[in-house]
Amino acid sequence: MSLSFYDIQEKNLRKTKILIFIFILFVTLFGFLLDYLYSGFPEYTKIPVFTLFAFFLSSINSFISYNYGDKILLKVMGVRKPNLNDIKEKTFVNVVEEMKIASGLPMPDVYVLDTDVPNAFATGKNPESSSVVVTRGLLEIMNREELQGVIGHEMAHIKNRDILVMTVAATLVGVIVLLSDLAWRLLRYRIFFGDSSDRRRRSSTSGGAIILVIIIVLLILSILGPLFARLVFFSISRSREYLADASSAELTRNPLGLAKALEKISMNQNPKKWKMKGVSHMCIVSPLKSKLGEKEGFFANLMSTHPPIQKRIQILRQMAHAY
Repeated sequence: MSLSFYDIQEKNLRKTKILIFIFILFVTLFGFLLDYLYSGFPEYTKIPVFTLFAFFLSSINSFISYNYGDKILLKVMGVRKPNLNDIKEKTFVNVVEEMKIASGLPMPDVYVLDTDVPNAFATGKNPESSSVVVTRGLLEIMNREELQGVIGHEMAHIKNRDILVMTVAATLVGVIVLLSDLAWRLLRYRIFFGDSSDRRRRSSTSGGAIILVIIIVLLILSILGPLFARLVFFSISRSREYLADASSAELTRNPLGLAKALEKISMNQNPKKWKMKGVSHMCIVSPLKSKLGEKEGFFANLMSTHPPIQKRIQILRQMAHAY
């Protein structure tokens, strides 16, 4: 049974809430383990400082990511409003208005990113507060029907609420990476420069065993935490692109427009010029070229944010026969 847009939206909203819950749990666990490593909780009067701080930090970060992550992202990237005196940027705004009417969505905010690398992405909390960003490089190489395909793809992400999942995931993964690095540094300091009371705890049989277990768990979390976060991050990225491609073809009634656009974009990628790696997973085509990204299979699905570009183009060309 095929899913409706409402089912997909609900699924993505549920996925976002699960991501936030896992993130808060993960960060709080970090804090608890650090507290035990430092104090051992031998007295009820001791306050679990790291645990409380970790819970507070993760909760505040989740709230900000959920409600303001897109605004922060756009500010950091330095996007600008389109220049309506420029024919290419005026066309971009007109095409967004066309796709807004076709999709039945509210008009998103539109922005241009000044870079020669052709790409596009959408962000936002919901369809009512969404944004579509294209690069100047994309506008330079697209004709109108190709631009329609690209904007249709991004409007599909907005309609499916993919934008919420990916914006939140990007922010939370970054925090987990930072916390893992912090835990690693604190762990090394405690092992080599622990005070005398800490050494006495480690010298006792039961205390030494527990401390050893805590150290091992922290090591595992410090090393595998970022990897696990990225795997979760990648796994929710790939499947959404096929659906957005199909939705774009449905909106424009022209699958070949998007197929030609994907070909042009993929041929003009330059990873060295793309400075915003944190939003690469949100782009219509990954600006970070990799051989793994053009493969299929379990490992490729796990480690790549986008499906193979040639496979996407092939599917779109097959769809063209139905129109």
